[in-house]
Amino acid sequence: MPVPFYITVAKPRDGSAGEIAEAWFVVKGKELALSDASGDPIGEWRPIEGPGELYTARRALRSKMAARRGTPDHSPIVYPKVGWR
Repeated sequence: MPVPFYITVAKPRDGSAGEIAEAWFVVKGKELALSDASGDPIGEWRPIEGPGELYTARRALRSKMAARRGTPDHSPIVYPKVGWR
């Protein structure tokens, strides 16, 4: 049975509500794979890391999203309002 989870993609700021990504994972022995809602594995199986299943699933989803974007972070740089102008 697939386990639902989410990660925070963008934190709320400046009137934006932020953004999350929802996903599912399945466990087989000491391995985990991201899955669709019906439990069919998507991608490769990876060993469950020290802190546990949820930790490994979140890392897998962040890795998958970063690979899709092509960069570690695509959000605009927010500079503080400082200076003489």
